[in-house]
Parts: sequence; C-alpha cells; structure tokens
Amino acid sequence: MGKIYAKNIKCRLYSLNSIKLNTKKFINFYDHYEIKSNEKRFLITSFKNSPHFKSLNTKNFEKYQRYIELSNQKDHSLEQFNLLLKNFDESMLEEFKIELKEIEFRNKKFYLIIDGLHRVSIYFYLTKRNYLPTKYIKII
Repeated sequence: MGKIYAKNIKCRLYSLNSIKLNTKKFINFYDHYEIKSNEKRFLITSFKNSPHFKSLNTKNFEKYQRYIELSNQKDHSLEQFNLLLKNFDESMLEEFKIELKEIEFRNKKFYLIIDGLHRVSIYFYLTKRNYLPTKYIKII
C-alpha cells in the first residue's frame, strides 16, 4: 500500500478581502495565490492551515463558521461538519475517496485536494498519522 504524506497535501481556500489569509505567520515559501480576473481568488496552502483542520485542533469552530459564511458555501454547515466528525469511520474513505490532483510547484510534487477537505481534516485529526494511504485517494 502506498501513501501520500500530509506535508504534501494542499488545499484551495477562498481569499476574500474579508477573510484575512495573508499574514506572515500563515504564508510560507510553498504557499501561493491563484489569480483569476486580476484578483487573488484562492490561496493554495497546506490543509493544516485550513479553518477546517484548525477548528478541529483547537475545538473552536468560530473561524470555520465565519469562513463558510464569508465564502458563501451553501452546501456546507457547522452542523454537517460536526455530524461527519461524529460519524466518521476510516473505512468510509474506501467508498468516498479523497479526490486529489497531482501538481508540481517550485520543483516539488504536491497533491491538491479537489474534493474531501473535511474528510482529510477529520482523518488526520483523529488518526494522528502523518500520511494518507493511497487506497483512500482518487487522483484526477
């Protein structure tokens, strides 16, 4: 069984003026903005910097709630996130695989989460592992 290490898994976060993502503490060498229509639309960063993962680690979901409201993600809610956390079973990832896209940035290979940021965050939070088995992944 293969694995992808957590340090190589990235996510896209909405970057709106009202969502402060560009602090020096937050950005590192491998983070960058995806620019569309001359706007910094998305920050590509480690999933560990996401409001999803940080909320789990701090057990404070205020930033997650604010993020989904400001990014206008009508298909997500704090209630759904908590329900997924409560009912999470690692084996479900074999059926509902994490969709990743292989990308290369600054001569290094990463995997960008296309679908499954909530599941990735919960998986790493609960298992405390530093890798994601490839049986839970679909490369698109």
